[in-house]
Amino acid sequence: MSSTTQEIFASFNELLRYVIELKRYSQREIAEKLQKDESQISRYLSGEVVPYPRTQKKLFSALEVDVIKKGENWILTSNSRSQFDQLNEEIIDYDSKVTDHIKLELLLDDPLKTIEYAEGLIRIARLKLESSRRD
Repeated sequence: MSSTTQEIFASFNELLRYVIELKRYSQREIAEKLQKDESQISRYLSGEVVPYPRTQKKLFSALEVDVIKKGENWILTSNSRSQFDQLNEEIIDYDSKVTDHIKLELLLDDPLKTIEYAEGLIRIARLKLESSRRD
């Protein structure tokens, strides 16, 4: 499910706020990625400061987004599947595995194993979700 979408923003700080919320990063995580002080990220987010183009490029790379500056507008483009789409596919895959296993266990008449297996799959899904948020 690959598509190209565009979001247009009137200011750099609007764009940055949107991307940080979309990617679920904290100011601290962004500061660490850029090796900047957290207060500097706060200044970007407030609109007090617009970073130099070189810093913008590093920031967009760290956030894994493509941004184009056109006139006064900032255009966020996405040419690949979002993390949400990828995670959603993984959940559907796990759900399918759980469903198949439940059917098998019902046939074998051992519901305890079904519950243990399902809980294991849920733990794996949660770990992957946490890992994807940290990356």
